[in-house]
Amino acid sequence: MELGITTYLSLSHSSLMMNGKTIFENKDDEDLIAFLKTIYSKRIGEYPKFHKMDVLSKVATILSCELVEQNILEQNTDKYAMVFANATSSKTVDMAFQASVAKKNPSPALFVYTLPNICIGEITIKNKWTGDSIFCLQKNLDFNFFKEQIMAMAVQNNNSHYICAWINEDNEKLDAFLFLVESTSEKTLTLPFNEDTLNNIYNSK
Repeated sequence: MELGITTYLSLSHSSLMMNGKTIFENKDDEDLIAFLKTIYSKRIGEYPKFHKMDVLSKVATILSCELVEQNILEQNTDKYAMVFANATSSKTVDMAFQASVAKKNPSPALFVYTLPNICIGEITIKNKWTGDSIFCLQKNLDFNFFKEQIMAMAVQNNNSHYICAWINEDNEKLDAFLFLVESTSEKTLTLPFNEDTLNNIYNSK
């Protein structure tokens, strides 16, 4: 099975980019939370649950919905596997929840997001994706981690696409990068799925 990277997106405080090109810019220099809300209103539309999410889930929702909006992926399928990772887990929410505990007023709204893999749950609900998924903690974006997970999933299941993401958020410092890996047997290879390519497109964002 020959695999290729067919699409990649990045999201930061300043812009949303696809395949190296800016598709939405933070022209008003909004803070991160406000910028995510602006992207939501302009590119996602009516999905009120978005406003209750933590930052990881908002970012994952924006990136996944962009793939659907651009007709790159479809909704309601079990053929998409998801491999996500970051280095900070759900640190921002964890600290906020702990602060609410210290005030003797634990927040259920915060508690529900004190696991990083909840962001995968949110996008599977939104897009009705029911394929395999995993979220692991890594020190940095590691090609071998993603390759090993994809190979393991490919042996057991008939996945057509692998939605891979590195979404790291620490006190509104966001590093979000999503790339789509799929078999190239029926299409022209976009980019080779190897360590050099992945590092190059990640570092060029």
